[in-house]
Amino acid sequence: MASEIVLDIATHAVELLTRHHVDYVLVGGLALQPWGRLRSTLDVDLLLMASEQETPSLQEALWEAGFIFRHPTPLDMGQVSLIQTYVNHADSGLEIRVDFLIAGAEFHRNVIQRKRSVDIGGRAFFVAACEDLLLLKLLAGRPIDRVDAAELWALNAPALDLDYMRQWAEALGIAAELEECIRQTN
Repeated sequence: MASEIVLDIATHAVELLTRHHVDYVLVGGLALQPWGRLRSTLDVDLLLMASEQETPSLQEALWEAGFIFRHPTPLDMGQVSLIQTYVNHADSGLEIRVDFLIAGAEFHRNVIQRKRSVDIGGRAFFVAACEDLLLLKLLAGRPIDRVDAAELWALNAPALDLDYMRQWAEALGIAAELEECIRQTN
């Protein structure tokens, strides 16, 4: 389960995004919990819908709210731009990383449109739909992400829209990874 500290920081970030009318979804370790995958996480990952013109005012709002930037400008990661920040949690003194991923590709915009409202630790958040989160994990490709994807499939397979997933996996160039994920857990 997510620690109260990480939830505090996620809530802080989401309240700021909501005040500035920025659509978002949680996509990292916190987003796994509503889909049955419990694992500890020490950061917050948010996928945002913000235009290139809106990004400077968003960065200013983040700065004013106590988010400290690791880089002065967003990093171009191909299909997304990354605003990498951290926040010092006042009560604990811990530094919590918060990554704001700005949707650039059609798939990422679709993920935000398909968001689900959930409760995590007694707090309301929007998270990526399970199908989209699984695909995002396969796209990330790190060992922990592949384990997350396999667990999401194992826990949720009967409820998942496999045709939707296969269509996007093909478009994203991860069709083989999706089929391997399915084979490993069946």
